[in-house]
Amino acid sequence: MNATSRQTNANYLDTDALCEEAEAAGLAWADAKAAADVLEETRKSVLATTMATHLEDGMAVSKAETLALADPAYQDFVRRMVSARKAADRSRVRYDILRTRIELLRTNSATERAAMSLR
Repeated sequence: MNATSRQTNANYLDTDALCEEAEAAGLAWADAKAAADVLEETRKSVLATTMATHLEDGMAVSKAETLALADPAYQDFVRRMVSARKAADRSRVRYDILRTRIELLRTNSATERAAMSLR
């Protein structure tokens, strides 16, 4: 079916293109999730590294942690981590929407087949 034919049939939906779009969205979600997971898994290491500079001066652990949490570099890391998780979550929403569209298409097709068999 060419583009002109598609335009004349308002109910036509290119299932191959939809599946390819869902696959791309799923892969994008997986990549975004992996990026966010790496940052979340290294959060304690980044905090410990930041704390270590204060602990070398003989500072108490609780005070070193407080200073590390307030450190602009650590705060920037946390902002990047949260931003990466947001991107991953948004990617997941896009993927889920496409999967839902595919399921709706499947349901509509089954309903149409059932209606035709009743005629």
